[in-house]
Amino acid sequence: MKVVQAFPYHGVTGVDRYISVLNSGLLQLDSDIEIINLIFCSSQEAVKHKEIDHPRVHYRFIECDMGIKLSYDPMKDCFADSVTTSKFEHFLDEEKPDVINFQHLSDLGVSLLGVAKEKGVSTVVTLHDYWSICPRSFLINSDLKLCDGPNLGARCIQCFDSAHQHVGTEVMPFVARYQFITDALDKKADLIVTVSDAIRNRLLQEGLNDKKVVSIHTSLDSLDRTSLKINHDKNGVTFGFIGNLLVHKGPHILLEAFRQLNDPHSRLVIYGSIDPLYRPTIEKVMGSIPNVFWKGSYQSNELEAIFDEIDVLVVPTICPEQPLVILEALQYHTPVIGSNLGGIPEMIGPEFGALFEAGNIEQLLLLMKKITAFPEILTSWSKQIPVLPSVETFCKKVYDYYKATARRRISPGVVKSDHLSLLGPQDKGFLRRPMIPRQIKRIEAHLYTVGARKVAIFGTGHLGLMIYRHLVKRDVKIISFIDNDPKKWDQLIDGIPVTSPTQITDIVGLEMIIIVSDWEIEIMEQLESMELNVPVIGFYSY
Repeated sequence: MKVVQAFPYHGVTGVDRYISVLNSGLLQLDSDIEIINLIFCSSQEAVKHKEIDHPRVHYRFIECDMGIKLSYDPMKDCFADSVTTSKFEHFLDEEKPDVINFQHLSDLGVSLLGVAKEKGVSTVVTLHDYWSICPRSFLINSDLKLCDGPNLGARCIQCFDSAHQHVGTEVMPFVARYQFITDALDKKADLIVTVSDAIRNRLLQEGLNDKKVVSIHTSLDSLDRTSLKINHDKNGVTFGFIGNLLVHKGPHILLEAFRQLNDPHSRLVIYGSIDPLYRPTIEKVMGSIPNVFWKGSYQSNELEAIFDEIDVLVVPTICPEQPLVILEALQYHTPVIGSNLGGIPEMIGPEFGALFEAGNIEQLLLLMKKITAFPEILTSWSKQIPVLPSVETFCKKVYDYYKATARRRISPGVVKSDHLSLLGPQDKGFLRRPMIPRQIKRIEAHLYTVGARKVAIFGTGHLGLMIYRHLVKRDVKIISFIDNDPKKWDQLIDGIPVTSPTQITDIVGLEMIIIVSDWEIEIMEQLESMELNVPVIGFYSY
């Protein structure tokens, strides 16, 4: 089975770690599986160092525009541009995968999901957050308050435009975004995997098919520890925060609670890099509190030492998410207290941790006071941390769904293209109605490119007259009509003469002839035999 993991590259994120865990497990489960990581990125050079050397893991890249924009267009989330779409189609035609798993759709264009489906590839979408219904991904608004919901997209404009009132034309792109993405998930995804029950439940509230949406919880293997966590300092507790310091992760909440705790024997250690915009706030708060130690960024191979230092991990996020760091803490037998949002309650049981209301400093403070007053609770929690479901179990669930969706795939019909060599370009015009608008745009662009503004139209039928009126409105001067019918010679159409082909050389200033006739090929041969010094294009064959 050939599986594609498709995702945008936004640096080393939880999605990247999820993919690494999943790919490693899939390779162990199936000795014949082939995995292609299809990475959408601004520059291939930025992600080369992330490649893993394995004979059955391959990397392909599609470079696309993923930079910051001065304005937000909701339709960009829906539709991949033509260049990206063409590259993606070429990739699918070349690799012919059995399954493609879109691990995130931001910066890709959700229309690529439909492209894969219509190529006959089984499509799986993994939702790690709420981006499909929330352009900000986290269901928190621009004021950092929890959003009640997108209201079919009508509420989303409030996060991008501070005006108190919005007219319908401003709201509609957000409504269209919501409708297109939810429709694409419903109609073009064979399976939707959510990493938490919370995300699944939210999607079901938005009307997605409950039979198509499954939650598969990520896992990390439990470690064989010779000793359980105990309190490192009998005279105090070491609280810990691990992860990038971003405002939605709530480290300021933890810092304020720790300040109010005011326990000279307790410590707070913080690991992670700081968002530059958030740094002044964090440094101001941190600087006034004793026993707070910011250790900076860290590597995954340092986690064991970090969790040996920490007695209890605090996850004070203010948005619904399911941080992988909770599993990492449990993996190292470190209890966790966290916000009661998103998938966090699914990860923290009362036997080995506690929950508090998101953003509620007082509730967090009470928990911290309880822990410092009765530190033995940490030993009890640590002993009751369950054995985590194995990575193999997690990967096996995903693998089984891959196989099931691949079995149901319906390959599209195939028409070999050999016969096309027998046809001329005008033969593509057998369906006139869709062909005409496409050709008129191409011819307009050509006239503009070559600077031809004085044109003759060969053909005085209904379509020829329509094109004449269209071009005149675009500042193209039609100086003559040409026709093979002698009955029409010397007639005037809107004051413009109809000329015999034999008189073309007498037309002064002529810069181009456009043939608009079902007899295009015959007329083209006729004019070529006359060896004119004027460019000639056929409306259908150009």
